[in-house]
Amino acid sequence: MKRTKLKKLLKAIDKKVKVSEANLKENKVSADLTSKTAGASWSAAGEREYTAGQLEINQKVFDQIIKLQREIAKQVESEIPEKVETPCYVVIRSNKGTNNIFIVKNVTSINGFNLVSSESPMGKALIGRKVGDTLETGIGADVELLEIG
Repeated sequence: MKRTKLKKLLKAIDKKVKVSEANLKENKVSADLTSKTAGASWSAAGEREYTAGQLEINQKVFDQIIKLQREIAKQVESEIPEKVETPCYVVIRSNKGTNNIFIVKNVTSINGFNLVSSESPMGKALIGRKVGDTLETGIGADVELLEIG
């Protein structure tokens, strides 16, 4: 069985890459224009610094999305594993309800998807587990692994 949940995530990531790339290009144009006009006043110099900061932030976001895209693309055609690995879709249940999450190395915000770092306490606790395993949290909220995808 193929990893359909990862395919859905990859499609959402691909859309975010396009949006992020467009934002980055727009910021570069803005930064170029601001740098050409910023020598005349303190206010203009402040605008230059602000624009450069925005460009740096958008570049980091774009780079993180690309890393996530590559991570998911490498595994999207593989078979569903018996044990949780990175990247992986899992369904867990606790006393707070059922949650659908993706365990990934490169976490970023993707609308409609709950991404959890493989380096987080939850990610580390889930790696290597099988369906039916129960994770004891030590705070009375045990977590059961219901599905791997």
